[in-house]
Amino acid sequence: MTGIELIAAERERQINAEGWTAAHDDRHIENELARAAICYLEAANMLDGLPRVPTFEDKIAIREAILAQGTCTPHWPFEDRWFKFDHAQQCRVKAGALTAAEIDRDQRYSASQALADTGTRKD
Repeated sequence: MTGIELIAAERERQINAEGWTAAHDDRHIENELARAAICYLEAANMLDGLPRVPTFEDKIAIREAILAQGTCTPHWPFEDRWFKFDHAQQCRVKAGALTAAEIDRDQRYSASQALADTGTRKD
């Protein structure tokens, strides 16, 4: 699969398995989805830096380090239990899917604002 196919499949999984639908995403109006993507990219970078295949303990330590350090702490917008990953590529794919969800949310918001503006404009 290509990167875009992996991201699309992850987005579908988020919608169908986790229930993170457009209606759910539309409630996140403070860039929460993009901020979560940042944390997944940070995890990917840390996982890439390991000299070996990450163990379960490595993943827990990375997750805790990311949540505790200054770069991600203000970014992770959800309960800690939702920040989960296995390997660097998976993190990048989740980041891509979250970014796509944020873009979709932003486009829906912009379209609704344009419609509202059209309905209230007096010429």
